[in-house]
Amino acid sequence: MVRFAMVLVLSTLPLIGIEAMSTRQPTPQSSYDSAIEALTACQAWRQQEGVFTALIPAMHRIASKPRRIQTGLRSCEADLEKALIIGRRYSVQAESHSDKPLHQLHRPISHIFPYLSPTSASPML
Repeated sequence: MVRFAMVLVLSTLPLIGIEAMSTRQPTPQSSYDSAIEALTACQAWRQQEGVFTALIPAMHRIASKPRRIQTGLRSCEADLEKALIIGRRYSVQAESHSDKPLHQLHRPISHIFPYLSPTSASPML
């Protein structure tokens, strides 16, 4: 009975270790087949968080004082030099009110959505 328990423990420990090591590895970044698919994925990512309120500075031709606007925490932008859709996120809390103008808020890149460009998908001649 003791031998059986030892064999069972010795055979399952490496499997548990392999499972623990595999969960620490980052998932490989996938590439979408087209710009439309990458943009659709980014739009789904964008909708995972809500909105916040910020200021738009006064523009003398349009308004004489700053206005408050409501905008999304996340947005999607296309990189014109590379085949990427860039997902940017404002570093604010959802449903918050910021007294800073929108252009002064920090906007880190949170996610990129690469896609295959038509030139890279075609074979070289």
